[in-house]
Amino acid sequence: HCAKAFIRSKLWKSDTWGERHKVSFGKMFAKVAGADEATHAAVAARREIAELLRAEGLPLRDVGELIGVSHQRASQLLAS
Repeated sequence: HCAKAFIRSKLWKSDTWGERHKVSFGKMFAKVAGADEATHAAVAARREIAELLRAEGLPLRDVGELIGVSHQRASQLLAS
């Protein structure tokens, strides 16, 4: 049954997926932590800077170092 359900679902075909949604980690953090709008704005600004640096061709490690986060966090910011 499980294999049949997986085959019928066609999960490997991207045209069967729903619309992609962007998640704002700043908004999520602000909501969970009870932070104010300034915190949300700071997280959004950090993401914007990361996008600009990455667009200039900097590697993730350098982007992370310049904005004060790990390269993994820089990758998360850019994916959001």
